Amino acid sequence: MTGTDIVIGSGPAGVSAAHALLARARRVRMIDVGETLEEELNARRLRMAATAPASWAPDDAAAAKSRPHERDGDVMRPYGSNFPVRDCVGFFDKAGPPSNMALRPSFARGGLSNGWGSSVAPYRSEDLGAWPAATRNLAAHYEAVSRFMPISASRDGLEDVFPMWRVNEAHAFRAEPQGGELLARLSGRKAALARTGVVAGRARLAFRGEDCLACGLCLVGCPYGLIFSAASALNALAEDKNFTYESGLRAVRFESRDQSAALVVENIKSGERSTIEGDRLFIGAGVLSTARIVLNSMPDTIRALTLRDSQHLLMPMLHQWAPPRDLAFGPRNTLAQAFVEMNDPAISPMTIHTQIYGYNDFLKPDLVSKFGALSGILAPAIDFVSRRLLVAQMFAHSDHCGEIELRLNGAPGDARLDFDAREGASTRAVLMKAAGKLARTLSPSGVIALPFQARTGAVGSSFHVGASLPMSQTPGCGQTDIHGRIFGANRVHVIDASVFPSVPATTITFSVMANAHRIATDAPL
Repeated sequence: MTGTDIVIGSGPAGVSAAHALLARARRVRMIDVGETLEEELNARRLRMAATAPASWAPDDAAAAKSRPHERDGDVMRPYGSNFPVRDCVGFFDKAGPPSNMALRPSFARGGLSNGWGSSVAPYRSEDLGAWPAATRNLAAHYEAVSRFMPISASRDGLEDVFPMWRVNEAHAFRAEPQGGELLARLSGRKAALARTGVVAGRARLAFRGEDCLACGLCLVGCPYGLIFSAASALNALAEDKNFTYESGLRAVRFESRDQSAALVVENIKSGERSTIEGDRLFIGAGVLSTARIVLNSMPDTIRALTLRDSQHLLMPMLHQWAPPRDLAFGPRNTLAQAFVEMNDPAISPMTIHTQIYGYNDFLKPDLVSKFGALSGILAPAIDFVSRRLLVAQMFAHSDHCGEIELRLNGAPGDARLDFDAREGASTRAVLMKAAGKLARTLSPSGVIALPFQARTGAVGSSFHVGASLPMSQTPGCGQTDIHGRIFGANRVHVIDASVFPSVPATTITFSVMANAHRIATDAPL
């Protein structure tokens, strides 16, 4: 048995690094704030999980389907709770987060994976030009992550687009009527799409699709716990005698010593502070919390950090074929139905990634709200539209998108952050060009896209954010090496998206996990 390493954070990066370190016979001490779902809401979830959807109590079912987003920032509220983004440690001052920044830190057990959409796709090597060569081949680590994170996927043309991960169909979920029909139509035009740089296929989703009861609550919190959360991965880690999980602690700052790393932590209830020590420190606190820890720990060498965003655009679309009669009442899965990957140098030298969603219980109420007093007269039209509505969520590479500059607001030690969110000069233009191409791509397959109704998300709202401490083959101040070690802090490794040199458009979580696993596997100890 070798020494003890400290891991900050229980999100996807933290659990992935812990898996890798334990495989190297290391002792792992995970430090976490560890917010969890409120007791009464968890009790409702457990009641629902104990029975089939048809047997749910009406009050429980109605409460579970209540509005899932906060008005401020469209932040997901799984099971009706804001616990994934609840500021239980005073990260922001009393004024709260800046109005022009939608990104939030997470202090939850499992981090932001408690409320994510579960879409997963590897990065393409073609989109990693800014990454050091030694960090680009993540294939073995995608495979390692997929052994503890179930992925519902099917063999299709996307395998050629994402060769670094091979599909295992063990967790595949059947196609929904809307998504299945769309993919069948696109499959018939596969060669024509390929000539324009477009490939479509089933969405890759981190959930146990083989057990899905199609209850329709995917976007508000699966009562059966089938969607992967890093919190559930902690249960498996806890079975290893060399793993220790300590909640209720906030990481404040670190010190990298010759033979060890020291970490100051604060008990979130008592406010008492103490210093713990390990051979090495692995920081996976999420990009905002990681930035605060680093800036307070190294104020003489790092004065500011800049986060880069892979921003998104939402575009409504209507399919022209008749939907099933029971679409609004029958069994359904509301996660992403299809991925569309677009490679067109006239739009971007990097991939544009699209996720297509079908019907969910909030589409019709949204339309009713939009039309207000006219909704009664327009009820037949609203019903017609809502049952045929698809939503495309399109992402662009961070080279086209906005940034968030972070500085300390006060004397270093435990200062809060100042935020300066800046829109990208070409973000909307690139995404609107991509939306126009998607509209032309889908039109022959019976889908009418509505680019004039498209909405670009605010900086940080996609939560696909990183690159504040980018990895470099020859790092300097404010950078990390290929093992995530901060320049000037040889025993401190950053393992979350902060170390990405850029943020490609395809989904971020799978690659965060794979890269964290790579760092913890290969780092010299």
